[in-house]
Amino acid sequence: MPTVLITGAGRGLGLELVRQCAADGWNVLGTVRNEVSRKALQALGARAFLLDVTDFNAVRKLGEQLRGEAIDVLICN
Repeated sequence: MPTVLITGAGRGLGLELVRQCAADGWNVLGTVRNEVSRKALQALGARAFLLDVTDFNAVRKLGEQLRGEAIDVLICN
């Protein structure tokens, strides 16, 4: 099963991409800014991570969390 990482997945286009990819059977990883959005992604079957892309330490932490994870597609939303 292919894996997609979608940033900005908490609402709008990013959230819709999560819905569609999950419905198509993808392993979906999504980043959001708050806990409410994180829970919404998890309800769709995605693995959700809290991330503010302007926080370099948070980006580094996400990289550590995903170390060894094969990502087939990255959607920077």
